[in-house]
Formats: sequence, C-alpha cells, structure tokens
Amino acid sequence: MKRIFFAALALVSMQAAHIQADNCCPQDECFDPCGGWSVGADFLYWNICKDNPDYAATLVSSTNELEATYQYAPIGWEPGFRVFLGKENVFCGWDFYASYTRVSADGDTKGLDDTNSTLVNTIGLTQKPAEAIAAQNNLTYQTFDVLLGYEFCFCKCQRIRPFFGIQGVKIKQQYAQVEILQSSPTLSLNAVGWQSDYKALGLELGTVYSYDLDCGVGLFTKTAVSFVAGNDDSELVDLVNNGSSIFVNDLIDDRGLCTPGLQLQVGLTYEKCWCGWDFGFRVGYEFQNWWNVPLVRRYPASGLPTSTHSTGGNLMMHGLFLGANVGF
Repeated sequence: MKRIFFAALALVSMQAAHIQADNCCPQDECFDPCGGWSVGADFLYWNICKDNPDYAATLVSSTNELEATYQYAPIGWEPGFRVFLGKENVFCGWDFYASYTRVSADGDTKGLDDTNSTLVNTIGLTQKPAEAIAAQNNLTYQTFDVLLGYEFCFCKCQRIRPFFGIQGVKIKQQYAQVEILQSSPTLSLNAVGWQSDYKALGLELGTVYSYDLDCGVGLFTKTAVSFVAGNDDSELVDLVNNGSSIFVNDLIDDRGLCTPGLQLQVGLTYEKCWCGWDFGFRVGYEFQNWWNVPLVRRYPASGLPTSTHSTGGNLMMHGLFLGANVGF
C-alpha cells in the first residue's frame, strides 16, 4: 500500500511539474495572489490632423481664368502625456484600469502678404479682399477611461485581455484670424475668433493581445472602439473695424453630437522584478481617430449667417509613445 501511495504521489508531482512547465502565464517572484497595484505614465509625441484647416485663398485672375490656392494653418507634431492606474484581481479575476490623456497643441501662426495677388479669407462672414492675413489654430485634447478587463492565457506564452468600461472626451478648439482689409488712407481690419468646447461620455470596448518572448521582453497590440455622446458649445465672433465704426457678428452653436472613435497601439515591452517591485517599460506607435468632431462653420454668402457646410469632421492623431510603470 505504501508503495502505491508513494508511486501515486510521485506521479502527481511529475504531472504538476509538467503543467507548470507548460503554463503560458508563469507566476514570477513578483506575483501577488491578492492582486497588486500598478501606476505608470507615457510620454506622447503625436501628429495632429483635422479636417478643414484652411483659412484663406490666394486668387490670381486673368481675362478668362481664375486660379485659387488655399492656405492652411495646420497643427502638426505636439507632445503630450498619459497617466494610468491599475489593480489586478479586483474581484473574481477581473482587473481594474484607469487612465487620463492630455495633448495641448498650439499651432504656428501663419501669415500671408502677397502684393501680386488677391487675398480672401475663407472663415467668417466678412469675405472681402485683404492686403495681409494671419491665423492660428489651437487644440486641447483630453480623455479619461475607467475599465475592467479579464486576462486569458493560451499556448506559447500568449495572452489576451478583453476589456470594457466608460470613457470621457473633452476637445477644446480655438481659432483666431486677423486680416488687414485696407492700410491706407484709413486702416480697416477684420478679426475672426472661433472657440468650440465639446464634452462627451460613453462606452469603450477593446482587447489587448500580448506575446511574451524571453528575458522579460514582449510584444503587444491594443484595439479599442468608443461610442460617446455629448454637447458642443461653440461661438464664432466676426469683427470689422473700418476706422470709424465697429460691427460685430456673434454666432452661437449649442448642439448635441455623437462621436465614434478608434484607437490602435502596437509596441514592445520589457518587464523586470527588482527588490520585490515589478518595473515595466514600453515603446510603440499609436493611432487615434474621432469622427464627427465639431468644425468651424463656413458661410458661402458674405455677410449672411447662412451655413451650408458640414459642421462635423475627423480628428486624427498618430505618433509615438514611451512609458514606464511600477507594480507594488
């Protein structure tokens, strides 16, 4: 009987060792069976592109031809940051994750002064020939999310973590333009200012796929879709100063919008346990796109507040991220 017992015990031990050797999610010395906290941050360097950034047109006319060249005030590459907090196994194997992202972009001031052609602004109600035009395009992008995810492991050290939760979005846009309509004998100016403050809240769904290589190095991808709805509070002020009087057009928008979004990430991770603390580093590429983001209205008839242009468009951001986190 004792021989049978020890033989069975040896067989169970061998089977357990075999299962642990084949486990694609081995528990390292930093593993906390009660679930551990982790905090981290990413440095972002993104190129911000949005629809409808033109502010003026340069017109060259002849007897039978009119040539128009549009001028743009793009935003371009800007830095930002993301901070995040997580906790493993909040309940029944579900993990908690929260993050906040901010990118503040101050576009370059674009000036235009061409004596060989006619300048016309394309924003605002006062669409008159100008001697010089200067414009600036600014944007502040903020998001936060609170998510729950559940991790599954499968062959060859691969992991997949579906997640869901809520996401909030705040997009603030500012645009300013000044044009000299006439410099002599009396100075005549036109100034246009537009500001949009869009706030939305909704649902986020996605998944993270990880492949563990060797020596703490791994690959990962993230795909997420968002469906948010909120309110846009925007205002356009068009001011004309002809030297003797000032006339102001004040156009106000207050409307609801539904905005779907897409986020893609791909990157490389490195994790190392040191003195009981779990450190991680990551670098990669990220793409985000939001549809139906507020745009400045366009007015085809000078002086009339009748807009036929779409007031929603795309906001696309892509670039690099570099981050670190620590678990305890």
